[in-house]
Amino acid sequence: MKISRVFFLGLVLIMNSQAYRFEVDTDIGLAFEGAKNDRGEVEDADEKFGISAKGTFYFNEVETDKGALEEAAFLNKASSLFVSYDLMGEYYGLASRFSEGVYGKSFGLGGSGVINDYVFLGEYHFGSLNGSYENEDINQSELKVGFGKYLTDLSMLTLSFFSIQDTRDYIPGGGLGVNFREDKGLDLAYKQYVSFQNSQSLSYGGNLILSNSDIIGGASGLRWGLKGFISYFPTTQWVLGAALDVEDFSDDDYDFSRVFLDATIRYYFVESFSMGLNAGYIHGKDEIGKVSGVLADLGLRFRF
Repeated sequence: MKISRVFFLGLVLIMNSQAYRFEVDTDIGLAFEGAKNDRGEVEDADEKFGISAKGTFYFNEVETDKGALEEAAFLNKASSLFVSYDLMGEYYGLASRFSEGVYGKSFGLGGSGVINDYVFLGEYHFGSLNGSYENEDINQSELKVGFGKYLTDLSMLTLSFFSIQDTRDYIPGGGLGVNFREDKGLDLAYKQYVSFQNSQSLSYGGNLILSNSDIIGGASGLRWGLKGFISYFPTTQWVLGAALDVEDFSDDDYDFSRVFLDATIRYYFVESFSMGLNAGYIHGKDEIGKVSGVLADLGLRFRF
């Protein structure tokens, strides 16, 4: 009985801690997609299930009394390392030919360091998407390294170089390990945090992405993307967010575009535990047809 009381008191102290060194995120999601060909005929309608997990270690304790709990690491200028696992990947496999980043199932590792307000970034992801192209597997790897600076205590600017490579396991009548897509480019990112009265605050930012893409079949050209987000914190515990992600690629032989809308609500019951609900809509098209879908996921976050 005494041991149970000690354990319970210890758990309460952890859950109400004013600082943390570890963070664990888990997400469970469901996506619905539909595809139409260039004649408007429905070719596929499907639903997909996805799970993801990410663990982050911070080199120094992250204090939670500087502003919104959601932005604690950013406000502390915290250096960290992370590992992640994603089943079905970004957008849970929706519109694979329009998706960005690692999809299918993937593993990732990386981190960031802040030294005298200078920011150093690095991460690597690798994974595969089964049956993505004529029922063959595509293996994908992504490397990203970056450098930036805190312009003020509440704003940050970074520039990253990334390289994405897709290889197809087997090409009928061809060889093994044939490149399906190569993508190399730059990602310019900005983030700003604004504090108001009565514990209210706001964060916003965006990304400008430019890259050279080579796609199987001879297509090669400039791919550009724009991302923007805004999060409103009515109190330090609440998060109300929205995001927009637009991507476009075109050349004489091939073109595609993709738009993704996203909305998030999250609540921190205590400093070390929160629950969030996310909903999104994606629409993509190329000369083959159109793909659109909706997704929703539930996320839990633990800090200790």
